[in-house]
Amino acid sequence: MLEIGRIQKLIIIKTTEFGVYLAESREGEERVLLPKKQVPPGAKNGDEIGVFLYRDSKDRLIATVKKPYITLDGPAVLEVKEITGIGAFLDMGLERDLLLPYHEMKKDTKEHDRIPVKMYVDKSGRLAATQWVKPENEALFRVEEDAKHLLRLLHQKGGRLPVGDRSDISDIKRECNLSRNAFKKGAGHLLKAGKIEISDDSIILKEDVK
Repeated sequence: MLEIGRIQKLIIIKTTEFGVYLAESREGEERVLLPKKQVPPGAKNGDEIGVFLYRDSKDRLIATVKKPYITLDGPAVLEVKEITGIGAFLDMGLERDLLLPYHEMKKDTKEHDRIPVKMYVDKSGRLAATQWVKPENEALFRVEEDAKHLLRLLHQKGGRLPVGDRSDISDIKRECNLSRNAFKKGAGHLLKAGKIEISDDSIILKEDVK
């Protein structure tokens, strides 16, 4: 069964000029398109690929090899990109943003807020978000999510961020959209895990961290 909202391994069963079709098995009747720009170099029929399934802007089921910031398997803290008449659109790391409908909001929300949410599939089969009630150990959850946020930024910026232990608050806010305290705790979490090196003015992703 093809599962929207989760990462799953599927097999290439057909190659076309605009991408490849994936299914659970070579005989699978359910299939989904992985667009050509997403197909790994050298991939061929019969190969297995890990993909995330969601609906595109035309409401078609689509696959991507990009790893989203959130799946149905657990909550995450996402940034609000835009507030509209139907709710807030959140950055989930894909071409399409995740809708947080007004009726799923627990408090007033504005652009660039970073809020804890869980993903669900709505009645129409689309992915949506609901604002998540924070766990009892809120402090630990926040540190872990800020660390994940920094790790994503490091991957996006080629493994280096121009902010460190002695950076100004304004620089940290501009580069990471975090307070100094959140930045230090998140970076400290990554440092303790052996994922980064940190100096007065930068943090660098270790080469063996993917």
